[in-house]
Amino acid sequence: MNRIIISLAVSAIMGLASNAQADCSIETLRGNYALRTDATPTTGGRRQNLALLRFNGNGTYDNLGFTVNDSGVVTTGTLSARYVINPDCSGALLNPDGSVQGPIITKENGGEFYFLRSNPSNLMLTGTGTRIDRKDNNGHHSHER
Repeated sequence: MNRIIISLAVSAIMGLASNAQADCSIETLRGNYALRTDATPTTGGRRQNLALLRFNGNGTYDNLGFTVNDSGVVTTGTLSARYVINPDCSGALLNPDGSVQGPIITKENGGEFYFLRSNPSNLMLTGTGTRIDRKDNNGHHSHER
C-alpha cells in the first residue's frame, strides 16, 4: 500500500514539474528597458554601462542610447541588433554583425532579463535589463504588465 501511495505521489510531482516549463518567445521582450552593466576587464580597470534598449518583439532591438565609462574614458552611442529567445526563456543578444554578444535569461512575463557578455571573453560583463514601459510597434503605450 505504501508503495502505491509513494508511486502516485512521485507521478503527481513529475506531472507538476513537466507543466511548470516556461513559455517564452521573441515576443516576450517588448518595450523599453533600462540596462545597467558592470564589467571588470581581465586586463584591469573597470567598465560600467547604462543604456536604454527598445525590444520590438520581433527579434530586433535598438539601443536608443548608451553611455560607457571604461576606466574613466566615457563614450556614447546607439546601435541596432537582433536577439533570440527560446521557449525556456534562455536566449542571446547578438552583435550588429550577427555574432553572439552573450546569453540572456528573461523572466516569463518579460519584465526583466539577465545578461552575461561572452564576446569578447576578456570583458567579464554582467547586467540586468528592467522593463520601464511597454509600447507597441507604433509607439502607443500598452497597459499590459
